[in-house]
Order: sequence, then C-alpha cells, then structure tokens
Amino acid sequence: MMSHHTQADILSIEALLNCYLREVALPNQWLSFRHTPRQGYLAELSLTTQQRSLFFFVHSVSITSNYHYLSLPSHQPSGPRLGLSELADLLLVELCHLEHQTDYSELREQVHCSRSVMADILRHSRPGPLSNGVVNAFVQSEQALTVGHRFHPTPKARQGMSETELHAYSPEHGGRFQWHCFSIPLDQHYLTRGKPDLQRFIRDQWMPELPAAADRALLPVHPWQALFLKKDAQVQQWLAKGLLLDHGAKGLPLVATSSLRTCYHPELDFFVKGSLHLRLTNCVRKNALYELDTAVILSEILHDTCEPLKFHGFSIMREPAYQALNQQGGASRFMMEGFSFIARENPIRDERLGHRPVMTGALFSPRPSVQPLIVEEISAACKQLKTSYFNTALLWFNALLEVMVEPTLRLYFEQGVVLEPHLQNGLVGLKNHLPVHYYYRDLEGTKLLPEHWPEQRLPTLSDQARQSLFYDTEKGWQRVCYCLFLNTLAQAIFYISGDDELLERSLWRAVAEHLDDLCSRLPEGRDRIQALLASAYLPNKANLLVRFRKQADRQANYVMTANPISRAHAERVHHSPLELDEVV
Repeated sequence: MMSHHTQADILSIEALLNCYLREVALPNQWLSFRHTPRQGYLAELSLTTQQRSLFFFVHSVSITSNYHYLSLPSHQPSGPRLGLSELADLLLVELCHLEHQTDYSELREQVHCSRSVMADILRHSRPGPLSNGVVNAFVQSEQALTVGHRFHPTPKARQGMSETELHAYSPEHGGRFQWHCFSIPLDQHYLTRGKPDLQRFIRDQWMPELPAAADRALLPVHPWQALFLKKDAQVQQWLAKGLLLDHGAKGLPLVATSSLRTCYHPELDFFVKGSLHLRLTNCVRKNALYELDTAVILSEILHDTCEPLKFHGFSIMREPAYQALNQQGGASRFMMEGFSFIARENPIRDERLGHRPVMTGALFSPRPSVQPLIVEEISAACKQLKTSYFNTALLWFNALLEVMVEPTLRLYFEQGVVLEPHLQNGLVGLKNHLPVHYYYRDLEGTKLLPEHWPEQRLPTLSDQARQSLFYDTEKGWQRVCYCLFLNTLAQAIFYISGDDELLERSLWRAVAEHLDDLCSRLPEGRDRIQALLASAYLPNKANLLVRFRKQADRQANYVMTANPISRAHAERVHHSPLELDEVV
C-alpha cells in the first residue's frame, strides 16, 4: 500500500501541474499530446525559456485540462520521475522568466508546507461512507477535504500553526474545541451591527457558564487567535489595566469546518466566523473591517431577493450580524479585526431538516485509496432506483443543475448579485442520495453590480467597503462563470464520470441543455447565455499566478481555457458526437 508521504507527493505534484497547465502552458500552446497504443496519451510540456521539455502520460486528453495522470513528469518519456522539489523549481523558474521576477522562495515554501500538512492529514485519515444522519453527514463532509483544491498550487498550506495546533484545530483531524473568551466595557469599546443581539446569543446559547455582567461585552475568539492576540503590545496593556479581561476557554465545544476559522455546533442558532491571522492557501484569513460591514449589508439585501428562490431548492446562509471592538474606544485596526466575529445562519440543527447537507468540495474531490464520495452516493442511489450508474449519474447531475445553476444565474441577471458558488461555498442537500437543495454560504466574495444597486439604495459605506462591494458587469460574469462551470461543475463531471468519456460528454451536454432552456426562462440573461454557449473559451481564475505575484485573491486575473459547454452545445445541435482529436 502506498505511504501517506508518497500520496502527498503525488497529489501535490498533480495540483501544481494542474495549475501550470491550465494557466500557463495551454494558453500559450506549450502542451502537446501523442497517442500511444498501450500507455494512453504522452504529453509533452515545453519549458520554453529553459529550452527543455517534460513528459508524462495521461489517460485521455481533457478539454478542461483535468487529467487522469498515469505517470509523473520526467525529462524523457521513459526517464526517472521528478519529485515535488525538482518539479516546483523547474516550473517556478519558468514563471520567473515569464513574469520578469527573480525570487520564488515564498511560493516554494508554501508548496512544501502544503505537502507536509497533506501528508499529516493522510496519515490520520480514515475515509468512510457518509452518515445517513443530517448533522453527522454535514460534519463528516467538512472534515473530508483531505487533499484540497485540485487547481490550487498550495491546497493545504497552513503557515503559522504548529503540528500540535494543526491536530487540535484542523477539521480533517476532527477539530472540536472551546473558543477563548475575553470581555471589554460596553461603553465606547464595543461595536455591533445587525440583528440579532449577539451578546444574548453568546450568554444564552454559546457560553451560558459565564456570569452576567451588564456593563461588559463578551468577545469570543478562536483559541489560536487568542494566543496570537495576546502577543500584541496594546492587548497586553489593556489586559494589564483590566480594561480587557481574559476568561479563558469557555462555552460549547465547536466543530471546525473546512475553512478552519468558521465553527459549528448543532445547538447554536449561528455558525461563528472569527479572524485567523494565518495564511491559509492564498489569503490571511482575518475579518477585514470592510468585510464585516458588507456581510451585514448583503444579508439585508439577500433576505428579500432570495425568498422566491426557495421554490428552486436554493437558499443563502445569511450573515446578519457581527461584533468587534470600537475604534472610538482606542482599539487599533489590528484589535478591531482580530477580536471580531461574524454570525452566519445555521439551518443544520437536527434530523428534521429532511435532507443531508454535504459540502460540495467533499463530494467532488479525490480520496486516496477509496472512491470519491460522489461515486458512493450515486452508487447508493443506483441500488434504490434499480438502474445503471450511467443513468443515475445523469439524473443526479441534472438535479444538481436545477438547484444550483438557475438560482445563481437568476440572482446575477435579475437582481445584480454576484455569487461565488465554488466548491467550499456550497452545500448540496441530499435526499435518498439525490440533490434536492443547494445552500450558498460565505458572503465574503459576494458582490453587487452597480447598475442594479445605485448608492442611494444602500446605507452609508466607507470608501473601502464601497470599493469591495461592487464588481463591474464583466468581472462579475467572469467570476460567476469560473465558480459555476470550472470550479464546481467541471470537478463534478470529472469525479462522476471517472474514465468514462461517454458519460463525461453526456454530462457536459446536460449543462448545455440546461443553459439552452434557461434562455427562454431568463430573458434578461439570454444574450450572455447564448454567447456562453457559442464561446470557444471559459474564464479561469489564475490561482497559481495570483499566488506567484503575491496578490490578494480579489486581484486575481483570468486566463482563457477551452469551453466544453460550447462543444457539447454544438454536438447537441448537430447531432454528431465530437471526435476526441477535436478537443486537443
């Protein structure tokens, strides 16, 4: 059996290669394929500035550059395979030449950090089928993302946590822990916005063991963050003066979700999203001040705009309130952000929900040594429906399209709301193993289109909040297309179809048919949807390039990748299946 170290090496190499091929090699036509009778397709990747090539075998040529790798890269088709360090150096040196930079040490370190964390997770991983219980299935799915985003160069990078802390706080290790609580005088020091009353929530539900104090506000923070905050000079001064009181670990033990900083307990009305001054994958995961305000504003907007979408089996987990320290009380920006938390609606309370909400990223990701969760769920549905995997997969996938795609596009075209329905932002509600509901969560990346939302329709905003709240129409459309079609549906199709190319093409045809039907039901979006069906390309968010350039995620550029939807649409219209060579 393959060791966890070897598995982590292979998966890290594949993630880095996935990014480089989709973002750099394919747009520049530096990747070619040659069919071999016995070994699949031999890929040649040209490293143009170094005047050399890398070779590896894949099962088939993928229009979305989503490959089933049959071998790792080497300098010769039959030569020794490269390790992660050697491959990372080769690809990052190539990027340095292309980007006119000289230093890639930070990204290289993050690649190896990600590989180390992944190896540790895989060492302790005991994958199994999803529970039939509502709460248990949800928690299992949050803990099941063992290898992370397959198109991110550092999918499990967690810089700043010790091994002991990783084991205590990571969802993949079953992290369940009390948060740390401080308190501060209410007068001039405490800031809250939105409804409900978060202090009542903390005292009545979350931390009832703390004695009531009418003149002090409770400030729960993630336990890792508490240690980090107490290293700050101003925090130390406030603690020494008794302005800030440290009450230690308190309250119900919470479960870490896949984001690490958002935590859950089925008895609480809300998920709690705290600040973590850690770089996880691309970003330092703190609650920026402008994100606190925009979360509440978006929640108020979405309360009414999303109500009709419940008919489609779609709902948004709003973030109706937050709390933080008040600048008027003398808190620094660091303290205001560091002690904050956002309350997110919690619909996953008990078994009466009627379906199992499962994190989308867990369904559509690999699980070393066992089948992906989506294959297990479809196989279970097969037994109930007494039909083939192929037919059940089509039924399952079409049900997903109904609850996810149409509501997302309706919000964009009719309401001017830009969602980011990527793999970790969605929960699929499964009933009898089939999708019946889609939950969208995490409003951090949600934006508005200014033509739908003039400033007079919104409350007063800071300049930074205003800038962060809006996307122009084109950028909004790029983000929606990327998150829906490449980040989520392309991964869904990859893991549902496995090596079955006929099923893969049939699933993309289902996407094209769904969009074709939407043209008549969604007149506001007809022109854009028809253009998408005809376009040769889809926008792909450049995760490798944004990390290499040390940019914030919201500054990410898009590169164009081949559009499988247009190919499927052409196949449907002309009733002639595409030849594989046409997508090379």
